[in-house]
Amino acid sequence: MMDKNLKELLDKITVDYQLERVSIDGIQAVWISTPQNKEDKKVILYLHGGCYVSGNIEIYSTIPIQLAHSSQINILSIDYSLAPENPFPNGLNDVVKVFHYLCNHGYSANNIGILGDSAGGGLALSMLLKLKEMNAKLPAALGLLSPWADLSFSGETFNFPPK
Repeated sequence: MMDKNLKELLDKITVDYQLERVSIDGIQAVWISTPQNKEDKKVILYLHGGCYVSGNIEIYSTIPIQLAHSSQINILSIDYSLAPENPFPNGLNDVVKVFHYLCNHGYSANNIGILGDSAGGGLALSMLLKLKEMNAKLPAALGLLSPWADLSFSGETFNFPPK
């Protein structure tokens, strides 16, 4: 049902955009751009939601298309590994690998933003912590849209109303 609803939303997008499918070290990805995007070596790495078990770069492209249009920055959206076939930390490793790929292919870390929604937001947080643990360069910005960061369901806000 979610995929059907997202497909309907995708069909209603009225902005001009291009999708260029690529493979980055075996990870499927799509570059999303619009005609007014600037080629200035800035990029936003977008991580889609889907409860860590579903979602893909085609159906979940409504947010990054609109983001590419409004920011005039190219977006790279990736199909990170999903559970249960590819359990944690496979998805995290994919995201770190793509971030390093960008850094090694002409993008400065201070020109890379990371944006994730729901599970993608939780994955973005995990990626930032992993990069810090590795003593690696960090992205310039982190945007989280309703991140699913508490997989233990133990946070105070999980119960409503909060205790």
